[in-house]
Amino acid sequence: MEQRTVKPKETHADVMARLLKKAQDEGVELLRESDSEEWFATSGTMPGVIYRVSEHGCSCRGYVAFNRCKHFALYLDTHHRPLDPVALTARRAERVSDWHANNEAHARRWLSSLVAKQDRGETVPEADVREATTAVALYAAASHQPDVALAA
Repeated sequence: MEQRTVKPKETHADVMARLLKKAQDEGVELLRESDSEEWFATSGTMPGVIYRVSEHGCSCRGYVAFNRCKHFALYLDTHHRPLDPVALTARRAERVSDWHANNEAHARRWLSSLVAKQDRGETVPEADVREATTAVALYAAASHQPDVALAA
């Protein structure tokens, strides 16, 4: 019978420390764009490629897939931000809430523009009104706003 070795699960702090070391070993650099003051990180494996990085995350595929990456770990370490998963989770929840609120505002503007067109006597496809109404309801529910008022 074949025996398999089970690796102990890494803690979040262990993962972030490993990713930080990987960034340092691969020579990942942080760059600040002077006009916007946005931060970017060089790829450690693809010359000429950079990713936008901030206290909220990174634009690389690794961060998108795993919610962590070497660029993000380097940014947090460089800016003396906590690698604590509770703090990161709270910031992520806040970011997601802001994203839902922003999408709700866009959906409400879209729905209002459709209603305004109808009020002017213009033809508006029913599918557009349904889609806009659904988007407002979806994002309002996601941002936990109980007083969803839908026009249409």
